[in-house]
Amino acid sequence: MSLDFFLEASSDLSIELIEGTLNSIGVRATQALPNELEAVFESGLSICVSYSSDQNIRAEDSKGMSFAVALRGYLRIKGPAPDGLSPLDDLDRLITAISNQATGQFLVSFQYESTIYWRDRKELQRNI
Repeated sequence: MSLDFFLEASSDLSIELIEGTLNSIGVRATQALPNELEAVFESGLSICVSYSSDQNIRAEDSKGMSFAVALRGYLRIKGPAPDGLSPLDDLDRLITAISNQATGQFLVSFQYESTIYWRDRKELQRNI
């Protein structure tokens, strides 16, 4: 079983900002391709981010936000987590850290259907 989440972000977020955020929470990221960043948490959560040519928000519920999507991220939880680790806790830690580092708008949806995190111009909000 796997769970897929999608990050859609304005141009205020960059691959470099995501990489710095990952480093700040102790996760090492690698660049598999130019303009693409990947990382895997010990819990099994993985993330892959890249710049987007499709600027439309794909999430069904954009929480009233309207921005051109410049960066897309694919986050996946696959299989059971090792004992004592939680990929959902790591997801929350990552999104909180990104929000603390960035002023731009973004949202994270579960399979584009349910928006679970969004950062408007004011603050990070959760629907979990």
